Amino acid sequence: MARSTTKSTAKSTAKSTTTRRKRVSSNVPQQALASISLTLTDLPEKPKDSWSLREAVEQLQDSITIAMQRGYSYDDIVKVLASSGINITASSLKRYLSIAKRATSTAKPRRTPQPTRSQPAETFAEEPVLEMVSPPRRRGRTASEIKTAAKAKATPRTTAARKRTQSLS
Repeated sequence: MARSTTKSTAKSTAKSTTTRRKRVSSNVPQQALASISLTLTDLPEKPKDSWSLREAVEQLQDSITIAMQRGYSYDDIVKVLASSGINITASSLKRYLSIAKRATSTAKPRRTPQPTRSQPAETFAEEPVLEMVSPPRRRGRTASEIKTAAKAKATPRTTAARKRTQSLS
């Protein structure tokens, strides 16, 4: 009898966990929306307490670049960062630096190439213009393809065909 009691309680708990509650939508009055909107827009800017590794490397990009110009390797910089509580691998540091450099380089306007000074028309010597002519396209098989095709016809592909040709000869 103890078993039947256990089974019935297991079934009842399974049913209670699978039942879903209906979502109740509530209406928000227009006046509440207006006051909440004003409250949210009047909030002061909240300072950021922690940074992701990628953001930290982006913030330290100039300092890291200076250290690398002084001869320090990625591993050396990783050790310095680890002593300050920033745990990062050398490969991640390298990847994040390249991402940060790309982001800053695209933000700067690109320099347009300066127009070259043109020479007066008198100084140009008339040179014949050579045209690039592509070789004529060949149709059909090349010589090596013909040899391969002839060889393929001469030798049978299956062992049964070989046996037939050997028995006939």
